[in-house]
Amino acid sequence: MEKERRLSEEEEKLLAWFIGPKSENASFLEEMLLLVLRDYLHWRKNYFPTDSMLISNRRELELEHSLIHTNLEHLLAELRRNFPFYSPRYLAHMLSDTLLTSILGYIAGLLYNPNNITPEAAPVTVNMEIRACNRLLRMLGFNPPPDIPKEFSEDAIMKYKKNLQAQFGWAHLTLGGTTANMEAIFVAKSVRYLPLAIQDVAVKEKLDIELKLPKQGVVDVKKIDRYQLLLIKPNEAIYLLGKYTQAYLQRHNYPLDSVVGQEKASDRLRESEYHVANGVGRLFSEFPPVIFVSGAAHYCIDKIADILGIGRRNVEIVSITKQFRMDVSNLEQKLENALYKKKVPLAVIPTVGTTEEGAVDPVHEIVELRERFEREKNASFWIHVDAAWGGYIRAIFSPSDEARERGLGTRKKGQQSLDELSDEITEYTRERITLEYQNYAKKIDIGWGNRDVHAAFLAISKADSVTIDPHKMGYINYPCGMVAFKNDRVRHFILQKTPYITSVRQDVLIHMPPEHIVETDDGTKVVTEAFAPFIVEGSRPGAAASALWLTVETVPPTREGAGLIIKSSLLAARELYEWLVHWETIMRCHQRDTDYQFIPLTVPDTNIVIFTVKKKTSNSLSKMNELTRLVYESFTIQAELGEKEYSYSQPFFLSKTVFRESRYPFDAFEDVLDRHFANLDMIRRQYKDKGLTVLRATVMNPYLRIARCTSSQHFIREFMEELSKAASENVRRIN
Repeated sequence: MEKERRLSEEEEKLLAWFIGPKSENASFLEEMLLLVLRDYLHWRKNYFPTDSMLISNRRELELEHSLIHTNLEHLLAELRRNFPFYSPRYLAHMLSDTLLTSILGYIAGLLYNPNNITPEAAPVTVNMEIRACNRLLRMLGFNPPPDIPKEFSEDAIMKYKKNLQAQFGWAHLTLGGTTANMEAIFVAKSVRYLPLAIQDVAVKEKLDIELKLPKQGVVDVKKIDRYQLLLIKPNEAIYLLGKYTQAYLQRHNYPLDSVVGQEKASDRLRESEYHVANGVGRLFSEFPPVIFVSGAAHYCIDKIADILGIGRRNVEIVSITKQFRMDVSNLEQKLENALYKKKVPLAVIPTVGTTEEGAVDPVHEIVELRERFEREKNASFWIHVDAAWGGYIRAIFSPSDEARERGLGTRKKGQQSLDELSDEITEYTRERITLEYQNYAKKIDIGWGNRDVHAAFLAISKADSVTIDPHKMGYINYPCGMVAFKNDRVRHFILQKTPYITSVRQDVLIHMPPEHIVETDDGTKVVTEAFAPFIVEGSRPGAAASALWLTVETVPPTREGAGLIIKSSLLAARELYEWLVHWETIMRCHQRDTDYQFIPLTVPDTNIVIFTVKKKTSNSLSKMNELTRLVYESFTIQAELGEKEYSYSQPFFLSKTVFRESRYPFDAFEDVLDRHFANLDMIRRQYKDKGLTVLRATVMNPYLRIARCTSSQHFIREFMEELSKAASENVRRIN
């Protein structure tokens, strides 16, 4: 039995942030909820307190309240059939406990019911969203907008205006990863194709606009081949809009600050037959777009391609490696083929934390490939990182300012080499554990990631846009997705004016972030723009913003904040992986002759562990699939099939998936399967016909590692015992 030890300071902090699997922090939560509710009710009572009371018929009220109470009791009884996402026993889907700050922030915002589409409907939570998202921009490695000065002195305002001249990012909340990915691709499409309309108008209006190309140098936009114009760097295309606007204003003798002139310049662009506002039929017919994703990418990309008129047949599937990562050499071949066929490489979408395996695509290699294509082929493409799952892991790479002052990551950003940063992360996530089971004990060192995985996370800062879901690894309540753009100016490409929503003036030439200061005759003021003109969604819950704001203020997205939770999750996943690898040895040590074995398919890049269960004496992939499926049924309540069983009797939960040849070539598993099957050719044929059934453990629960360290209960070891029991019982059913 493992000895109990005192909690470390960081573990105490982590446990204070959650309700706890046994509601250990229940009294604090009750106290805080009562504070929230009382404050809200007090707010209602004191708005024009002399207004008359409207609700007074007690008998009718009591009858209705009785009905509410009855139906509420029924609702609560039904909700208890939910899966225990909070428990260390839940290892199935991408769900876990949520932070106290998220619960309190969400409920507080929910009571006020703000609509975060405009400050008019959400005068508080719109600003909270902007500030919280700016914190996450910094975590991702993007530059957030400059801080608004605390005092409006002449020097402070001059410094602020100077900082505004640099490039800064923009981020906002979405319902989730799918809508975030859709908006990013929508923006990429607008940015990539608008240069054609600019060229068209420049020719008709005789505008002088220059572009700098890697090989040709400075070139008049009117003289560039149209296909070549679609291959310029994304940032060149973004700033081209400002160049066009300035040239148009000068050509028609408008002052540069003329609102009317800028509107006419914008209207003139929309008149072009090459503007996306006139439909994409002609554009895509002449210059068909292509999106590049790996076979392990999320299924929403196909859906988005159809919605945006790109078409899922123009989603090019790039091969994956044996680590389930995008194969960059295959990506290069497919990009070259697209250029040869005069197709437009609209976007490459690496995934940081694939849904099935948690794999991390080599973002750094994709960035390097783009730089080489720009130098050698005058061809570029948008890079959008789908980090819905793994994006929050970037917190580990972000020491707080206080930590830097104490000597952690003492070199300034950009001065540390990749090897130094990787060593720093490796040291931070290193731990020695003991695989202890009855008479067996083995000490091993575990850690998270390697140089390639670390490099991929660091390279996120060089992408054009990123999807990240705080409602996943940020431990925030649903819905709380986010899309982030490296260059805030992309907002001008999707601007949709909304007459009934008040918005601050949009100026392409004097660009301002969503929250900024303006100088008026009445003095300097802080103004906030509406989200409505710039985003895909309409109404959005301000409660998500208040939940995120309270969380990032209390549990900041840094190594010393959210990084502690993420570190615990990553190490627990790696520990589970080691138990799976060593289980057969553990059984032999206890002279147990088992006819099954657990086969992990890869070392986890993040905190998802995938494995199969094989009958040792069988050489059939179909039978391995059957055994894996039978074991899965011991770890789930199949609600989708109508099962209405309560979860109290279910000791652990797992999920499963099936890999198919269309997206997962057999080569990805060949080395693993070759070690366990005699006839690989037969296995290849079976895979083509049946696919590969895989068990999937999402190890994001914050309590797993701490329970092992501080109590006599070892959930991962208990899980392995249950897994072994299920395998032993079901392997006899396999002929």
